[in-house]
Amino acid sequence: MPGGELILAHDRREAILKQLAEDKSVLVRELSQKLNVTPETIRKDLTILEGEGKLIKTHGGAFTREGVKNDLDIRIRETIYLEAKEKIGKKCSDLINDGDTVILDASTTSLQIAKNIINKSKVTVLTNSLKVADELSNYSNIKLVLLGGLLDHSSLSFVGNDAEKMLEKYFVDKAFVSCRGISMENGITDSNEFQAIIRRLMFKKGQKTYLIIDKTKFDVIAFSLIGDFSITDAVVAEEFLNEQWVDFFKANNIEMIKADD
Repeated sequence: MPGGELILAHDRREAILKQLAEDKSVLVRELSQKLNVTPETIRKDLTILEGEGKLIKTHGGAFTREGVKNDLDIRIRETIYLEAKEKIGKKCSDLINDGDTVILDASTTSLQIAKNIINKSKVTVLTNSLKVADELSNYSNIKLVLLGGLLDHSSLSFVGNDAEKMLEKYFVDKAFVSCRGISMENGITDSNEFQAIIRRLMFKKGQKTYLIIDKTKFDVIAFSLIGDFSITDAVVAEEFLNEQWVDFFKANNIEMIKADD
């Protein structure tokens, strides 16, 4: 009966919002299986919930920006703000010379850097990202060093004591590291405390360090501190939003590199 169908739809959307509150992102395929409805039904639910301002729909799922411990699944992160990440990845690849040794973190922006360096000569890449490693594994001109450790399934990257100890052994020419958010008052932060530790170490290992961020990272405070702005030499972004941030970076002697330039 129509009333039962309406209740069913309401309950289904409540279940979606409950999972979103817990996980910060949801995938159409997984929701379809869990709730025993078609993917098209889930997509319609997500469209309705987005119209109500309760989530942000993306290809294959949805996410929310709410919460300092907002550690989005990599399958969602790969699909959002992709154009900006592609621009940043191309710009960062231009900063890498043949023969350089570099760190690429487990961000989806670093994955875009990896996609753009495959034709460079004798570049050594140190990473904790399975995605980055997979992207570069077929190219003999790239020497790949993959950190071991505990696999974090949401980011498909290695974290924990073993990864940290391995990272301690290395130094590189350039480190490209992202984050969850930056705040003038609170510094550079991450939603995942284990990722924050790895990223903090990565910043220490680069002769020159680059913070790679899209515009959604500005004025965001996440759960775990990576460090203050003294740990980075430069910021690479598709845009710098406002003069306040420009003045802040200048005052802290941080080079600003715009991906569109």
